[in-house]
Amino acid sequence: SHDTGLAVDLYVFNTQGKRRAGRTNVTLVGGREYDKERTKQLALLIKEVVASGFPVQEAWFNDTDINAAVGSVPGSSAPLLRTDDFRCNRKPAGERATCNRHMHHDHIHVLLRGTHPHSAEHVAALLGLVWSWD
Repeated sequence: SHDTGLAVDLYVFNTQGKRRAGRTNVTLVGGREYDKERTKQLALLIKEVVASGFPVQEAWFNDTDINAAVGSVPGSSAPLLRTDDFRCNRKPAGERATCNRHMHHDHIHVLLRGTHPHSAEHVAALLGLVWSWD
């Protein structure tokens, strides 16, 4: 989904302000420097954006406390954020054994609805953004 432009990863917050180093995130759910409260605020912001009509198909994150706090968006009974256990259990039996159940321990993976990459202009229109080159 990242290859098509329909997915984004939003990394968890670190209490010390540390950032990712290349492809490795130094902060994991439940870790000593994991900023659960700020990450929860990020997840609630995602819920607010989805509730406003932004086309999100699904989102994955492995902090069950935050997932429960976020719950579902109005008009849906399904939770907005789901764990890798749920994702892996949806796969056929042969694929479950190889499914990575720790993939979303350092970020919230958001998959947009769509069939093609969105242009910058399309995304800007969806978000109601105004671009300026100044």
